[in-house]
Amino acid sequence: TLNEIYNYYEQTQEKSKASYIMLNIAQINKEIYKYEQAKTMFTRILTLDCEKPNSLLARVKLDLAEIEESSSRFHVAKNLYKEALEHAKQSEDSQLLAEAYFKYALQEDDEGNIDSAMQNYLNCIKISENPEENTYLSSAYTNLASIYLERNNPNDAIKYFNLALKLDEKQSNFEGLHFIYTKLGELYQKNNDQEAMTMYMKALFAAQNLKDDFYVASTHLDIGDYYYSRQKNELALKSYLQAQKYARQKNSVENTEKIRVRIKDIAVKMGKQKFNEYMDKLRSHARKK
Repeated sequence: TLNEIYNYYEQTQEKSKASYIMLNIAQINKEIYKYEQAKTMFTRILTLDCEKPNSLLARVKLDLAEIEESSSRFHVAKNLYKEALEHAKQSEDSQLLAEAYFKYALQEDDEGNIDSAMQNYLNCIKISENPEENTYLSSAYTNLASIYLERNNPNDAIKYFNLALKLDEKQSNFEGLHFIYTKLGELYQKNNDQEAMTMYMKALFAAQNLKDDFYVASTHLDIGDYYYSRQKNELALKSYLQAQKYARQKNSVENTEKIRVRIKDIAVKMGKQKFNEYMDKLRSHARKK
């Protein structure tokens, strides 16, 4: 077993080899959520009296940071991410460096240090724009695009969303596609109605491929809001009713309440008689199916 191999190397004073065995054991414990055992082993690696390459130190501190973050010790986690990044910069492992840049960028992003977050996302991207060499590339593009969107810079937001889109389409990453198509739908609503609806329909396709009622309900809600903002009340109502169906299946109280309020508002705008007539029309159509 790994434990026996580790004990052998430790007894023979080959502690450098022992540290890698211990790393494997710690990572297995982390993967099966035995965080305390994993944390103990990661910490022990750091205190071993032997030469430890920067790539090993970076890997250990990245894993330790994730454990601390999962325990809501965010300040400790951020310091570990920062230390891991410094080690990764001194290693020859570009994939590890891309990961360290990305995860430190996330920390800065969460804390509102946006300029620093942007720079670290860009650093991650610069490591390699080949997704086989940089598995964080799509996420870095997406997060950078989201920042540009929040800063009212639609051109750069669209640029980076489209870069992420190309990667997620190749990898059939439907969760990433759903997020990007939804954001592009929001962006295009301001000046390109047709393109906005195209994006929302693609977001719906991605949500259906995820087979997750929450995503499907949220997208129908977005489509309903699109129609509602253009005073196309009947189309909006149809989308809200679809959203309501999927939200109920998912038992999403928050979404269900949002949809109920919107349907009530449309009923007032359409007038009671017209609203009831349209609802009867939809029920009749549903029975014919």
